[in-house]
Formats: sequence, C-alpha cells, structure tokens
Amino acid sequence: MTLKEARTEPLIVFSRKRDGDSYVVSSAPVTNSDRVGHPFAITFVLSYPALPNGMPNSSDLAHLGKIEDRLVSELATERSIHIGHITGAGKMIVVFYANQKIEAPVSVKTGLFKKEAFTPDCRHDPDWTYFETTFEPTISERETYLNKPLLEILAKHGDDHAKPRPVDFAARFPVEQQRSDFVALMISEGFNMGEQGTWEPVPGEFWCELRKSMTVENDAIGQVTGMLRERASSFGGEFDSWCCAVEE
Repeated sequence: MTLKEARTEPLIVFSRKRDGDSYVVSSAPVTNSDRVGHPFAITFVLSYPALPNGMPNSSDLAHLGKIEDRLVSELATERSIHIGHITGAGKMIVVFYANQKIEAPVSVKTGLFKKEAFTPDCRHDPDWTYFETTFEPTISERETYLNKPLLEILAKHGDDHAKPRPVDFAARFPVEQQRSDFVALMISEGFNMGEQGTWEPVPGEFWCELRKSMTVENDAIGQVTGMLRERASSFGGEFDSWCCAVEE
C-alpha cells in the first residue's frame, strides 16, 4: 500500500512552553512583502475559564474562534494582516500587524444580542521581532505539523515508523533548468530518482520525484522534508509531498 500526503493548509499549529505554561500557536505564513509597510503589532486578549491544562474547553474554543473571525473581518483589510493567535493560561491573544496605529476599541458581536468592545495593545515593531520570537515556527515545529497527517494515516494502517523503506519526495519548479539543478544537487547528496522521474503535467510546471531509503520517524522525516523544502525554494521551486509504503 502506498499513501500520499494531501496538500496542507497554510496555517501552522504547534505547541510551546513559556514561563512554565503550555500554549498553542496558530501561525499564518508571512512573506517579506507582508512585513513592508506594516510596522505596528496589534494584539487583542480574549479571556476564558481555563481547564487544568490552561486550555479552553471545546465550546469556549469555538466561541473564541468566532470572536477572532469577527475581529479579522473588522481589521484584516489592506491596512492590516492577521497573523494568528496564541492560546494558553486562560487567554487567547489574537495578533495583527498594521500600517498604522490601532488604539481605539473594536466592537464585535460576541453573542446573539450582545456586542463587546476589545481594546488593542499597539506597539511599534518594524522588525517584526514579536512575530519572530512568538509566531515563527522553527524548522522542527513546522515539519512536525506538516508531516503529522500522513504519519497518523500510516500509524492507523499499522506502520512501524522505525523500519527503513524507500520514501519518495516530489517537488515542482516553474523552469526546467531549476529542476535540473535541484535534481543534480540532491543526487550528489545521496538521493536517487523515483519511479516517476521527471514530468510536466501542464505547461510551466516541471516536476521531479526523488527517492531515499530511510525511516519515517518524526525527527528523521522532518529533517529531510525541511531540507528539501528549503533547497527547492532556493532553486525557485516548491517541495510538494512525500509518500511511502506501509511497513508493519
């Protein structure tokens, strides 16, 4: 049996600890162009009755999500970018970066007939230091999140992640020479061509499949997918997915 990874959502979710408390970060991808012209970090604090682990129960989490969506509707325009939220220790912190100060309370609907005003905290952060220290995932955090769905599917089929097996990795490029240069480098670093080799499903998409014999334990596969993602990007392309057979 061979299982392929579905394309992932851009939102990345990972756990961290701060001051002894566990919290969950939901972070949207940010490009360098996003940072230009948005020098103000805007945060809103939404409080909730915390469970023993500091997190909200499912109904409170759904309610917080609706409030966040309404804040996004009010603020995520051309003048601001919604970059995600942090949840833990009895509060959800919803964060934007804006092109100007936002200091006035923002009123949104919080119930059937109820509205509530949330006062933002606004700080000048042209270097996006708050984002980099709080929201930007490490390579390990990013790859753990992106690889988790496929690893869970493999586990449901009885896979022993510690058993080595051939693993295929796919990447795509807008220019044929970019693909060729990427493939040559990866082969020099120990990869082989996969069964599909190279193909062009539509004009302007140059795909390749590489193969490596390895385990798919979380750290092992994360190191490889993280490296391929960054290498493909450096050649102007995009790492797409990986697949392997189930090993029981």
